[in-house]
Amino acid sequence: MRYELKIVEYTRTKAVPNGCSMKYPAFTAAGHTWHVGYFPNGVIGAEEAEADYVAFFLYLNDNDAAEEAVKAQAIFSLLDMEGNPVSSYR
Repeated sequence: MRYELKIVEYTRTKAVPNGCSMKYPAFTAAGHTWHVGYFPNGVIGAEEAEADYVAFFLYLNDNDAAEEAVKAQAIFSLLDMEGNPVSSYR
């Protein structure tokens, strides 16, 4: 399954405080509900110097998922404004 998340006005998202995320609309895949968390200034507990980094996390929304084992694999790819892949970073 492919899920595309478009960040509109990226520079405005940088106004979000360090360690705070933006939650995007939920989607369904493999019978479960998920959402992507976008941290435009690094993750919680990050050093001030790490504010130049962005982070993405995949979250499982289902309340009943604790009753069963759920495995997921996600690959995040960044694209430029024309839809071309940008350099990969980990």
